[in-house]
Amino acid sequence: MNYRIQKLRKELMDQKPYVDGERCKIFTESMKTTDGLPIIIRRAKSFYEVLDKMTVWVKPGELIAGNQSKTAKGAPIYPEYSAQWILEELQKETRTIIIYEAPHHLIRTLKELAQVLGMDRRITLCRELTKKYEEAYFCTFKEILERYKAEEPRGECVLVIEGKKIADIQKEQRQSWDELTVEEHMEIYLRQGIERKEAMKMIAKDRGVGKREIYQILVNKEDI
Repeated sequence: MNYRIQKLRKELMDQKPYVDGERCKIFTESMKTTDGLPIIIRRAKSFYEVLDKMTVWVKPGELIAGNQSKTAKGAPIYPEYSAQWILEELQKETRTIIIYEAPHHLIRTLKELAQVLGMDRRITLCRELTKKYEEAYFCTFKEILERYKAEEPRGECVLVIEGKKIADIQKEQRQSWDELTVEEHMEIYLRQGIERKEAMKMIAKDRGVGKREIYQILVNKEDI
């Protein structure tokens, strides 16, 4: 280890680690200015702001420049990751979803959820639970967003959201298989080492049809 590397190593080890909020602040401030745009556009604009405004430094003796925080031992916060993967998980959730939200964040949260779960997903908005003016509003995302075009959200809220129907998940899975021919579908299972007879059963189940129908399609194809 030469002198330069020893010096850089000592400087790094002597620094105290800390959580750096610079990236998080830049990203969050940008998100506030793009409220109402599609989430993919909002994240792209925020990432641009991070690249444009983050502190960049180069230490004497370094041959490769690059940093993810204001200091060598700073740990950045990634707010976009913490939000997006949760939304993606909720999209597949079959159980009832319960979310607590403050009134000044409610509309933004409803819009983001509606974009992922669909405007027709059923939801119950509960306000001021256990208090004098307690309210439970049974509706869809479309209906609740229409309501808040005319009035301002008030009071602490609890969102009780219907989980995704298992029948809908099965339908989506069948549709994804329908994009393949039966032969392509068969090839996927054969490549996994599954025997042809067992693969026909699996294909029939995937597509929601009888095994005989799959067998007949494959036989007719071979005869051509």
